Amino acid sequence: MYRIVEYSDEYEKIWDNFVLNQSVNGTFLQTRNFINYHPKGRFLDGSLIIFQKTCVVSVVPACILKTDQGNELYSHKGATFGGIIVKKDCYKTEKLLEIVKALDEYFLKRYYKVTLKITPDLFSLEKSDLLQYILQYQGYNEYNELNTYIDLQHTSEDVTYEFDRNKLRNIRKCEENFLLFRELENDNEIEAFYELLQINLSKYNLHPIHT
Repeated sequence: MYRIVEYSDEYEKIWDNFVLNQSVNGTFLQTRNFINYHPKGRFLDGSLIIFQKTCVVSVVPACILKTDQGNELYSHKGATFGGIIVKKDCYKTEKLLEIVKALDEYFLKRYYKVTLKITPDLFSLEKSDLLQYILQYQGYNEYNELNTYIDLQHTSEDVTYEFDRNKLRNIRKCEENFLLFRELENDNEIEAFYELLQINLSKYNLHPIHT
């Protein structure tokens, strides 16, 4: 009923059109146009396209991790999240369960472990409850990461309006010392910022994600 195909460059336009225009939980982060900004060879691509006859019903942006236990399929590390991206009219219990079961059969033959980072509800047309339920029904374990966002529709134009006293005090100290808050304007300023970022992250034995 479903045909699962490994992604290759010939599907790039089909993939991106599906993610941006036909899916219920796809964002620009899962487009090949975004993922491909990483140099070739940085990730071992394991992305999949699921067809029903000639129609794309789902895509899975993923990469393959080589480990001592075997190969792991992991939501593509070139994107913040991804998981299973589903066609709008397939986001129904019966169809979604069929898609997940088809993927399960594919996974079990090839990978010892699969990690899927689902698109947050904030960026989806539908809540992810149904997808999460079906994944748990199929035996997947849930893990959570801390995500925060600000709802700008309910936020004052004055960004300091909801700051606590400590933050307001810090702002006053900055103003007293003639510090400015503005956009970086040239390459020299960007380089200076990047050097400062490296110094701050080194305190925690970390490096910037991007150059």
